[in-house]
Amino acid sequence: MHDCKFAIFCNSGTSALHIALAAMKEYYGWKDGDEVAGSSAHIIATSNIVLHNNMKPVFVDVDARTYNLDPALN
Repeated sequence: MHDCKFAIFCNSGTSALHIALAAMKEYYGWKDGDEVAGSSAHIIATSNIVLHNNMKPVFVDVDARTYNLDPALN
């Protein structure tokens, strides 16, 4: 139906992000303790995903107009 070989069913967006980060960690060779940049204006679940993958969340401020990450504000 979706023309893909594999699929994973998730019960929530949090679970999907947890699996996605774990897969990226494996694929790119990221190590425990590596930093993951994220928005300072998000829910705690996104930080917990990083912590559950044994990585370190780093909060980056967002542009007040666009709400996109703004490294200049870090």
